[in-house]
Amino acid sequence: HTLFFAAGTVPATLFLALTTAVLIHRHIPFKNIFKAGLFITVSTSVIVIATLFAYLYSPEGVLNALLDRLGLPVPTPSWLIHPRFALWSIMAMNIWASFGYYMILILAGLQAIPGSLYEAAVIDGASEWDRLWHITFPQLRPILLFVVMIHTIYSLQVFPEILTMTQGGPLGTTRTMVYHLYETGFRKFQIGEASAVGYLLFLMALFFSMIQMRILKIGEETGE
Repeated sequence: HTLFFAAGTVPATLFLALTTAVLIHRHIPFKNIFKAGLFITVSTSVIVIATLFAYLYSPEGVLNALLDRLGLPVPTPSWLIHPRFALWSIMAMNIWASFGYYMILILAGLQAIPGSLYEAAVIDGASEWDRLWHITFPQLRPILLFVVMIHTIYSLQVFPEILTMTQGGPLGTTRTMVYHLYETGFRKFQIGEASAVGYLLFLMALFFSMIQMRILKIGEETGE
């Protein structure tokens, strides 16, 4: 469940953060308002957001009311109690709550790219897609890998959302490593097993971080 959560949230969060950063980086009206609106979720407690989404996903929540109005089916008895949709629902909440922070990081990277590179590309006849693919992405490579690395670690440590919304249910479908560590160590007081889970989580985070750092190093050596 932990690996599935990370595999689902990291790419989606990166895509949303990159897309919104590129759009806001352009000279659009009221872009500071958009930045503040998208970033405001970062300053809000995860517990508060999880509580709001728990109401949103409830049988009498806004989401079910909207789907019912559109004539679309809704899961029974609710999103967070259905074994198939519970983890997906928490993943959607996590993506929405976290991509604003990474958007700001990527936006800072975009603003650091010299404008002369784009001017030279326009003179050479490069299309907008060519400029994005051959200038923007290579220049953003370090910041993108940094975002992937820190969000991977964050996703592997997912806990307050699970504790607030499902407590590992239904039928254990949202039981992640950190929640298992919490329940084993602080409810069952099986400290040895909880410590083993903690070390395993540390090794997993270290493993993925080393892979991403290696990718960054190879990219810098090849100049890609």
